[in-house]
Amino acid sequence: PNVDIEIRLTYTPSNIFYYNESFEFFQKMGLSATGYWCDDKPWNDIRYLPQKVKDAVMKKMYAHQSDSKLWKNRIDELETWMMTKPKDHAIKQNSFIVFNNKLDKIRKEKFNQVFPEYSQLFL
Repeated sequence: PNVDIEIRLTYTPSNIFYYNESFEFFQKMGLSATGYWCDDKPWNDIRYLPQKVKDAVMKKMYAHQSDSKLWKNRIDELETWMMTKPKDHAIKQNSFIVFNNKLDKIRKEKFNQVFPEYSQLFL
């Protein structure tokens, strides 16, 4: 009764397009899903996503309807962080897709088959 549980999601290019679904999944269980910014490598940092991908992510997040009072705050925080452009953004904006393509070869998977809607944003 005196314990609060929160879920900490790490925002990465791999999962950011589906953050609204993760948020709602945990909300249905009565848990708050807050996030942490991953900024260790350009391929793992949502600030390095191409601008058109960032715009599409935010469009999807703002279109999402949530009963949670936390949703608007989470999305405002997400937008503030993600829309920041690091100094080397122009030369590293494709870091995620380049790195992911290498992982696909190791995993024997294809990003565009696992995440067809999201992968189209990178074309």
